[in-house]
Amino acid sequence: MRSKHAAKKKGYSPSSLVADLGLSKSNVTNWKHGGNPSYAVLIQISQKLECTVGFLFGRRT
Repeated sequence: MRSKHAAKKKGYSPSSLVADLGLSKSNVTNWKHGGNPSYAVLIQISQKLECTVGFLFGRRT
């Protein structure tokens, strides 16, 4: 997922991004070990980073 790069461009670390969204930092650890965020969380992340969910997964548009 491109979320780490997109978060950095917006001034967030992955941990600070999830904290800003009101989520536990343990989510980041879970995702690093193969877990997947829910679609609702993906929407929150994409809105915060001002990008599409598709972009987070590597789609160009």
